[in-house]
Amino acid sequence: MPKVAVITPTYNRASNGLLQKTMLSVSGQSYTDFAHVIVDDGSTDNTAEAVASFSDPRIIYARRERTPRQKFGASAASNHGVHMVLEDPYFSDTQYVTFLHSDDMLPRQSFGMKAQGFKMNPNLRLVCSYMGICDSSMRLLRIMKGPEIEEPKEMAQMLIRKQHMDFPHHTMMLSKGLLKEIRDIDGSVFDERLGFGEDRDFSVRALKLIEKGQVLCIPEVLQFYRTHDASVTALYTAEGLHRPEREYFSDKHGRTFWTDLTGKLQLLATRPYYFLPESAKKHLRRARDEVRRRNNGAIDPFIEEIEMPLRRRSI
Repeated sequence: MPKVAVITPTYNRASNGLLQKTMLSVSGQSYTDFAHVIVDDGSTDNTAEAVASFSDPRIIYARRERTPRQKFGASAASNHGVHMVLEDPYFSDTQYVTFLHSDDMLPRQSFGMKAQGFKMNPNLRLVCSYMGICDSSMRLLRIMKGPEIEEPKEMAQMLIRKQHMDFPHHTMMLSKGLLKEIRDIDGSVFDERLGFGEDRDFSVRALKLIEKGQVLCIPEVLQFYRTHDASVTALYTAEGLHRPEREYFSDKHGRTFWTDLTGKLQLLATRPYYFLPESAKKHLRRARDEVRRRNNGAIDPFIEEIEMPLRRRSI
């Protein structure tokens, strides 16, 4: 039985090769005691064939059909994967669960270092790490460290008050017991009314359930987040749909008018470009990302090898 379950929700990411690169980064992990659950969210491309082309027996493929009113995003597919891991007898001995979107990638030591963190401290319920933010070609733009987590419940309130505060949501590996506690009455762990920002909502609910000393942030980049024009974040931002998502998040977690006003003033002071029209921000981001890339240096060699398909792979 796999000790670690990694859940990857995906939708039409095989035709552009992103899903395959994500899967290669998982199959090449130095820590081998895992199962990789690929949840196909009703893709219309060659996702099923792409997954079947991998001979790794640790890969489990599941397909669900999208519902007519389903929001664009990963929430529904992630919940499907969670249900499998929590209810299927195959995962009865699984101890830890993590999530990896189908356009992101992992360095070789990601699972190993997080699992070692749990092994060294049996009281831990959540382990996260630094995250590398990359452009569409996986060139490193910057490293997201996030704030130090001393008091988890206080951190949850900070994530509610400051919706633009960086936090490495995607890097979290949770104990299976904590995942069970996060579930809502309907059995879901991700709020399917959120297509954008569901990871922040998930982090808030997880942090509210744990105590000081039960969370560890490893000061290493153990996950790489790819930014590109077809990502969920980019599409929601381009269409202006992120604003109602944030309003729903605020209402759900009890943000007040004064909290929102304070947050907007802080945002204006720290990110004045945020209030510019999207056409202007697009050009500014390119200049900003180029400066960040030059300052942060090269990407992880393992990721670079996967990104260059003409090089021989050792996986």
